[in-house]
Amino acid sequence: MLTWLELDIETGSVLFEWSSLDHVDPSGAYLPLNPDQAGAGSNSSDAWDYFHINSVDKDDQGNYLISARDANAVYKINGATDEIIWQLSGKSSSFTMGDQVEFAFQHHARFLSRNENDTIEVISLYDISAHGTENGHGHEVYFYNIGHQAGGHAPSV
Repeated sequence: MLTWLELDIETGSVLFEWSSLDHVDPSGAYLPLNPDQAGAGSNSSDAWDYFHINSVDKDDQGNYLISARDANAVYKINGATDEIIWQLSGKSSSFTMGDQVEFAFQHHARFLSRNENDTIEVISLYDISAHGTENGHGHEVYFYNIGHQAGGHAPSV
């Protein structure tokens, strides 16, 4: 899935729409073009799924957390402007990822909490640790403290 919508259930009105193609270069994909894999673009009925949104969560400030399985990344999206606030992991991570914070083909990214001055927020995700569409041996839920630095300093995980 490359685009997702937030809908008003009662009216069917679109409240928010976000398309990965407007914000993320497909060259950031980890899923290769491979005729032997599902979603790898071998024909028109099996389109290449470079992003694969598999979870969306909304925080109390109206921002969204998107898990993009085939980009090996989690994105925080500004709910007012639809711009990417930060990207966790993937080929263009906003953060330096150490060995202890790596994940692959994750699912179920969720906002958990934030400190009083909004400089640290905690998220969780389920690490599948697969490669491509093969089943990995992932079985861990990770919790990340995302630090927001003032004055242009790099954020931290």
